[in-house]
Amino acid sequence: MTHHHKHRTLFALFITLSMAIGLITLAHATPGDLDTSFDSDGIVEASFSGNPAVFNGIVVQPDNKIIAVGFKDQNSDWAAPVDVVMARYSEDGSLDTTFGTSGIYTASINGTDGRFYAAALQPDGKIIVVGYSVSGGNKAFLVTRFTADGALDTTFGSSGMTYSSFGAGDDQAYDVAIQEDGKIVVAGSAESTTLLYDFVIARYTDAGVLDTTFNPGGTPGYAIVPLQSDARDYAKHVAIQSDGKIVATGPVETGNFSNIYNMATIRLTSAGALDTTFNSTGIAAYYGSDSADTCGGMEIQNDGKIVMAAVVGSSNIGAIRYTTAGAVDTTFSPADSGSTDIVKDAALQPDGKLVVTGFKNETGYTWDPFVVRYNTDGTLDTTFSGDGLAYTNLGTNTDYGLAVAVQPDGQIVVAGYKSSGGYAAILLRYDTRVTGTATVGTSETPIGSTNVSAQVPSGSCEVTAIKKNAFPGGTADDGEMPAVWDITGTGCSFPMTLEFCYSDAELANAMNVTESSLAVFKYNDGSGSWISQGGTVNTGSNCVTLTGVSALSDWTLGDTTTSGNSGPTAVALDSFSGQARKMVPWLLVGSFVLLLLWTIYKQHSQA
Repeated sequence: MTHHHKHRTLFALFITLSMAIGLITLAHATPGDLDTSFDSDGIVEASFSGNPAVFNGIVVQPDNKIIAVGFKDQNSDWAAPVDVVMARYSEDGSLDTTFGTSGIYTASINGTDGRFYAAALQPDGKIIVVGYSVSGGNKAFLVTRFTADGALDTTFGSSGMTYSSFGAGDDQAYDVAIQEDGKIVVAGSAESTTLLYDFVIARYTDAGVLDTTFNPGGTPGYAIVPLQSDARDYAKHVAIQSDGKIVATGPVETGNFSNIYNMATIRLTSAGALDTTFNSTGIAAYYGSDSADTCGGMEIQNDGKIVMAAVVGSSNIGAIRYTTAGAVDTTFSPADSGSTDIVKDAALQPDGKLVVTGFKNETGYTWDPFVVRYNTDGTLDTTFSGDGLAYTNLGTNTDYGLAVAVQPDGQIVVAGYKSSGGYAAILLRYDTRVTGTATVGTSETPIGSTNVSAQVPSGSCEVTAIKKNAFPGGTADDGEMPAVWDITGTGCSFPMTLEFCYSDAELANAMNVTESSLAVFKYNDGSGSWISQGGTVNTGSNCVTLTGVSALSDWTLGDTTTSGNSGPTAVALDSFSGQARKMVPWLLVGSFVLLLLWTIYKQHSQA
């Protein structure tokens, strides 16, 4: 096969024109809208044998499939037994029937009450799910592991399950995180005396047994951290720092059955002891104006700072950030929503923005799920739903958002339940993309609205695209489509989704291409070769969609299954083209500042 080396020179010129020629346009959607590509309206309502159900936890796989965990009622009266439930959904919101039994795993643990609260993915695709089950008359930590296809992993614990009791009564696991070495850290509560609870952090080996190297000088395998005597304290969220230290946070009651809670955050060393380099005691607390603050989710930023969602002040949505030393970060402004809300969970976007979910009080006993997005300085992100807050009225009285996750493609998924019919588990997906089709006129073949589209996760992004005839006067090599797209962007956030479409004529002109085996290839300037990126082929629409794009470059389509061909070679092209891009908003009337770009492509063939 022929190999090619490509050299590219870029020229730019700022000019002022009275009209825009060859302008790239993007049709904007509003980030914060429900994503209608998800079950047609952005809402999935889950039914399990017609019984009421709740989704408490959620985790998203690298392929954007969604795993939701929770519990379902057996008898529509919420009396024990209550069954654990887990379901996996495809990107379009349909049940993934390759998972569990027709997309679902459900069981009555020990024939009595059991609930799943949270899940985490191992690097090998196996799924850790935690919660509680009644064992020996009391609730006990329940830690389970499933294979990637939704079956109990019998190499873990006892037939896929581990039960642990730490306190004098009921113990419940609320969250889970997985260390780099594969050990499993679980946070929850342990009943010290009747109806009074303490933070507990337990660590398990990959085999599903308590790790006795954790807190070896105290209670090997777990650490109980009393924060307030004669009160109810719950470790609801856990995360692991890059140095292996463990951070946990949750509500701490101010006094015996006071029903008033503050937020407490603890940090343990990797060995399970309180880390006294964190706020000098290993414990940090945040108190708002009325001492009724609770934590609703916690994440660790790339710089090591700890950011969390919270109910602050007079029951308002808010956020707070700690430095790595455990002090309140005063550079972070804890903006609140100014309304009565309950905060339940939080997640970080790749760009560092904080996404928060919970439920908002409308009137009386009416609650609606919400998503709030904060900038990295703690201010509300007004590019999201206009004011930073997206509320979803599902038309019933008590509809709750309980968990949130950000997909690899940037979309936001919320899990919870609605009160319709005695509680139905729900998933909501919110759009974060600015969507549109790029169009441009050039001296080359103009790119049309059916040829390429760009979906941008968030923010302002201007995309330019040139479709080039890759083989002027000739034909494609084996396995190659006769077209190349040159795509660039300014102000774009990643990851983004690109869709490449082709005509029947282009397919017919390709040599030895099987349409169903097409993949997207990206040009690598360093190696001078095309690298397969995969993609999803839709033979009905003549399009290939690629998600998770982290940078823009030159692209083409090829068939990697063609005999003797490992993918497209660099295009044999020597041509000149131009493009124009608007650089200022349409608010400026009378003239538009354009950035004109010319790109010269020169290919040199070598044997």
